[in-house]
Amino acid sequence: GKRFDGILSFGLVAQAILLGDIDYVTRHTGGFVPHFSERLAKLDVLNGVAPQRASAYFSACPSGERIGVAFGRAPIPPVANCAADSNRFCAIQNIRHLGGRHLVDALNTRSFQELNEMQYNSAFTKEWSFDGFYSAQPHMSWWGYPGPNKYFNPGPLPDTSGTCFAHGAAAAAASARNISFIPGTVDGLPRGDWLLATLNNACWNGGAWRDYQWETAALGKHWKVSLVIGFVWNGTAYSITSGAVHQPAPRLQGPSCASCSANASFPCSPVNAMRFSVRQESPS
Repeated sequence: GKRFDGILSFGLVAQAILLGDIDYVTRHTGGFVPHFSERLAKLDVLNGVAPQRASAYFSACPSGERIGVAFGRAPIPPVANCAADSNRFCAIQNIRHLGGRHLVDALNTRSFQELNEMQYNSAFTKEWSFDGFYSAQPHMSWWGYPGPNKYFNPGPLPDTSGTCFAHGAAAAAASARNISFIPGTVDGLPRGDWLLATLNNACWNGGAWRDYQWETAALGKHWKVSLVIGFVWNGTAYSITSGAVHQPAPRLQGPSCASCSANASFPCSPVNAMRFSVRQESPS
């Protein structure tokens, strides 16, 4: 492999430290190792080839051989000047940007302290936000674990707090919001309990888009769609969620302030078609 002698910083480590990290994770059932890679390098005009941030999952075979699969850590670029008040294409990209960056950084943490700091920052700082979009990192528990009843299944992880979807700083909250404000029932469950179960179910099944009723002071009751991702770090399950209002962006008007019609190729027609089709990008 490539050597990076004399370099020691987060992610970009000296060769001996990198090999030590690989040895540690392979001796503990496998894990992710952050590093820099020249295979993913970009041309730097001033310094030649600049190594890029990467990660690799390493595990050990029964024969003793070690296998690692690497990937780049650069997230898809976010889209500026995009509001979270609709499910337009740029909103979907910003949700994927935050979810992917948050997940990969969480999997590459070295300690519970570092992971818990990420959890705190996702709730109380703007580190995991972009232009009105944000991602949260609550604990994941056994509600929604796949089984005969997806809304109530004992899972392999303990839940000693008595809550279903606890936030790191407030055990009674989900995604930094208390769920008691969500009225009504779904499938016989109070809507708040149903929300926790359906989000958890998405986590346990590898991640998914979920739509649900939400409420804010600015918008009142409305539908929201979120990308929900679950991961287990050293025996503790977490969820990463990021979303937007689940409604199309306002339609553009036609010529002379008239309604835009699908019967002709007005300048507004392709934009409106894209705004309606974006709902297929966030299926529920």
